[in-house]
This record gives sequence, structure tokens and C-alpha cells, in this order.
Amino acid sequence: MTSMLCVTFEKAELIGILANVIFLSVGGYLLYLVIRALKKYIGQK
Repeated sequence: MTSMLCVTFEKAELIGILANVIFLSVGGYLLYLVIRALKKYIGQK
């Protein structure tokens, strides 16, 4: 019983880590796009 709970917890932790990595990757990419757009916008002025 305890070992099953442990396995479930480990899986949940792994999913959480994966979600964080994906979130950071997407967030970083969006930030990059925003900065690039801002540079282009400032360059046009």
C-alpha cells in the first residue's frame, strides 16, 4: 500500500517538473518574441 502511494507521488512529481519545464520554455519563447517585436518597433521609430 505504501509503495503504491510512493510510486503515485513520484509520478505526480515528475509530471509537475515536466509541466514547469514546458511552462518555462513557452514563457521564455514568448518573452523572446515580445523583445524581438519591441526591438523592431523601436528600430522603426
